[in-house]
Amino acid sequence: IDSNGKLAQNVTRGPNGGFASSEYQNVRPVGDTSSIVAAGNYSISTKEELIALSNWAKSNSSTGFTFVLYDNIDLENVSFRPIYDTTNFTGTFDGNGNKITGLNINSSTSNTGLFGKGGSCTIKNLYVEGTITSSSGTVGGIIGSVSASSAVIDNCVSNVQITCTSGGSVGGIIGKSSCQITNCINLGNINASAGTAIGGIAGTSDKNIINCANLGSVTGHMNVAGICGQLDANGIANCYNYGKITADSSFGAIEGKGSAPSFNELYYHPNSGVTTAVCNKIDDAEKDIGTFTDPDALRSTLNTNLQNPAYS
Repeated sequence: IDSNGKLAQNVTRGPNGGFASSEYQNVRPVGDTSSIVAAGNYSISTKEELIALSNWAKSNSSTGFTFVLYDNIDLENVSFRPIYDTTNFTGTFDGNGNKITGLNINSSTSNTGLFGKGGSCTIKNLYVEGTITSSSGTVGGIIGSVSASSAVIDNCVSNVQITCTSGGSVGGIIGKSSCQITNCINLGNINASAGTAIGGIAGTSDKNIINCANLGSVTGHMNVAGICGQLDANGIANCYNYGKITADSSFGAIEGKGSAPSFNELYYHPNSGVTTAVCNKIDDAEKDIGTFTDPDALRSTLNTNLQNPAYS
């Protein structure tokens, strides 16, 4: 994907017609997991291979492993177990400009998302669409929690509709984050009426959140915001919220609760239903955020590195 969010020219087709970045050499298919025998690069091209990865993750370390999506995958709403929901994912998952749709997770345990838990991992260039229903906390559309500051969450889009009936941290991209989050957009609605740290991008974070936007509605009990529900350290820069915020207490368009964080270039739309003093209010008359529900126009106007994994 180039700097304009388009697929670069030096790519080759994967086994099912998807794009495979030329940066990965000696790529082997995941298959039925019997092919995952040593650290290296592995391709995922089908629903069956993604489910196989989830099963393989239950008893195998991912350190030194890179998994690359070679095609769009429709999970067809089959019940899906989060990848690495009991141990930390420590490898790389590159969506490579492709979509995962039809995600369907119904969980009663914490650390829920396409991925459950992450350590020093990289998740990038990924679009995920579907639904998550959880009766426990720490939920994210991309990943439930990340514990390592060295992890990378970059250029991801979540169009996951999240419902959580428990307290805890819930985010459109990540539930609880100890790593920097960059260039991410949440399109899904979040309903966590009992939640105590709910954000369009992250529920709880103690690292920077940069170049991100939330367009989905966010509902929670307290510490609720369009970008981060509870920011414990560092800051938020060049972020935008359009989604409507609903909470009982401690809420804001960008941040719900913070511990002296730093802010820079923040924007919200009146649709948020709340105001935040450190933000620049953008309304329809000004038009300088473009079409508010169009991620492409939003990305162009924010004028940073927000890229386009798979909107079209």
